Amino acid sequence: MDALILSNFSGNAGVQTVKPHYIAKGLKRIALSSTVKLLLVIAVGSIAWISWKPNLYEQYKIDNSSVIAQLGKSNAEFKTAAEYLDNGDYYEARQILSKHYLKDLGNVNLAKQYAIILIESNCFETSKQVLYPVFDSGNTSHKADAAYLLGLTFLKEGRHSVSQHWLSKVSSSSIYYHQAKDLISKLDGIKAG
Repeated sequence: MDALILSNFSGNAGVQTVKPHYIAKGLKRIALSSTVKLLLVIAVGSIAWISWKPNLYEQYKIDNSSVIAQLGKSNAEFKTAAEYLDNGDYYEARQILSKHYLKDLGNVNLAKQYAIILIESNCFETSKQVLYPVFDSGNTSHKADAAYLLGLTFLKEGRHSVSQHWLSKVSSSSIYYHQAKDLISKLDGIKAG
């Protein structure tokens, strides 16, 4: 069966016939081209959205400005560490705090500040070694802070169920309690989705 295509509307002159399979091939090519373009647009859009959307760790991490402020109130070396941290130089800030932490393992506030910098610089095992003793200390406030930081450590590692375990240990008296509960529910949503 042939299809008619009229190229000239005056009479029968100029009537051409085209095989239907040529038309079908052309339509498939156009449809395939449009589908491929649509899929490419969706893929590029998804990648752009994922890279734009902050991850859970970035949403719930402890802001560096609080650590910078605390360090800035101390001795000259801690002020230098605060400057490094403010400039995003985690390595240098970590070196200074490491030296002081190793001299004073019982300084819980220093341990928490050091752990925050360790988590930011992806030193997960070291941050855990610093935080476990803080969690085991008798002080409820420090214990809650350590639980939250351990939850963040495991979150950043991508170990969501272990992160939830630690976040569930954050007491209701902690300043991080609501953040921990919110983060737990979001992690539940990731498991369900």
